[in-house]
Amino acid sequence: MTKASGSVYTRASSRAVSTLEWAAFWLATLTVWVAPLLGGGTLLWAMSTLSLFGTLALLFTLLSAALGEKLRVQNPFWVVIAVLLLLWIALSNLWTPYALEGWRWTALWTGVLGAALTLHLLATTRARHAWVLGGMLVVGGLALGVALLQTRGIYFLPSLSVGAGQDFLTGPYFHPSHFSGYLIFLAALCSSVLVFTRVGFHSLLLLVLLGATLYVNLKTDGSSIPGVFLAAALPIWVWVWRRWVWLGASLTVLGLLGLAGVAYLLFVPSGQAFFERYRANLGFRSSSVMDFVDCRRNVYRTDLSVWRDKPLEGIGIGQFYWASSYYKAPAKGLPCAFTNLGRVNYAHNDYFQMATELGGVGMLLFVALQLSSVLRRPRSQAELAWISAGVSYALVGLYDSHLTYIPGTMMVVYALSALKLPLAVENETPHEHILPTVLAGTIHPMLERDPDLPKIVLPRSKTGQ
Repeated sequence: MTKASGSVYTRASSRAVSTLEWAAFWLATLTVWVAPLLGGGTLLWAMSTLSLFGTLALLFTLLSAALGEKLRVQNPFWVVIAVLLLLWIALSNLWTPYALEGWRWTALWTGVLGAALTLHLLATTRARHAWVLGGMLVVGGLALGVALLQTRGIYFLPSLSVGAGQDFLTGPYFHPSHFSGYLIFLAALCSSVLVFTRVGFHSLLLLVLLGATLYVNLKTDGSSIPGVFLAAALPIWVWVWRRWVWLGASLTVLGLLGLAGVAYLLFVPSGQAFFERYRANLGFRSSSVMDFVDCRRNVYRTDLSVWRDKPLEGIGIGQFYWASSYYKAPAKGLPCAFTNLGRVNYAHNDYFQMATELGGVGMLLFVALQLSSVLRRPRSQAELAWISAGVSYALVGLYDSHLTYIPGTMMVVYALSALKLPLAVENETPHEHILPTVLAGTIHPMLERDPDLPKIVLPRSKTGQ
């Protein structure tokens, strides 16, 4: 090979790598953006779309790496655990009785974690973080707009609003409870960006978006309503602690008293009676707390029956619904909508969902994936938002399955948990990246570091990299 031909080959290879890297990032970003707008991804066409595009993004990322792209792994523990979880999910198809359903959910998990891995490896600049987070906020605004139009009797997606009316808002999701689960993510993101950036015009927009999130949340009638308020409050609590310790300590005491009050309302008969009188004012209208608790108990008896049968390996990914009719526990007390249909649609608990389908191994990998995502000190709005969202989802996951069964929510949440800025970016000034005009007015202030954000300053290398 001559020197000239070698130079041409090098340039062509470099262009191919750049094209693949660019395509992978934008394919993952667009997939994450549109995921909440596709009915929550629960319908077959939407689920297939998310699976395909997320998987393609991962494939392009791997191809660019094979051709010479240097990938920057910010959290190797998270990456390794994500890969192990994907391998275990794929392996579970060896013992699934319904192979088609198993591979369908394997494809979904590959798309979800594939998009998250792509963003973890390629979204390593402030500009790319701004694009991803800005799009998430814009889509969140669109989702809230769809929900608010429902209060006027206007439905863009009538087929996805079955069982919902003007009092039970679904937004672009199939079910109001699923929509409430997505609002946990949106509340954490809005609140974190609002309090951990310098005050500007964008602050007013974020305040309006956060207020709309909390208002719509109260009209979802979803069990995740408390989780949304917790996700919105945690960034404010951290912000207060860093400025006024005494006030932060006071809020902590009040928060603990609030948790004790919630326990009293849910589990003490006199508290339950008090809650029943005022629950409609808090957004709970369709069922009483006693009905909810009894229903979940019925479902969890089924969950435990499934898990006991195959405690290590589980029954296989995507198999819970089909197997539940064989394990369904007899309903006790009040009727339960989930167990009276002959099958239980899903475990209604993130940990049981993983344990029943992927066994103890899968559940441990799932928990390890969440824990490994917060191993390092946060250095960006995305990482700060994920801490608040992660805590809320960990608690709500005790009685619902937003992170293991609702594809649209899974896509955005795992993407948020994957976004990490490299240490080298800490030495950059915010103006080293030019933001697109369409986002400059609202997202550029996000890059102006709030002085209270954790900062680690490293010396630049001699090459300036």
